[in-house]
Amino acid sequence: MRQGVGFEATKARDELAAYLDDHPEIRAEADVMVSNAIAAEMQKINTERYGPPPGA
Repeated sequence: MRQGVGFEATKARDELAAYLDDHPEIRAEADVMVSNAIAAEMQKINTERYGPPPGA
């Protein structure tokens, strides 16, 4: 049976959390990188759905 995207995202999140538990010295940097990646993906999705932002 094929696992869905939600399962894969949950697994990735859990694996990242476990890794960061073992490497707390990089948690802040990892949080910034993940936040930036999410923001970039949301911008991409919004541009595909609604077009470029005004003035772009």
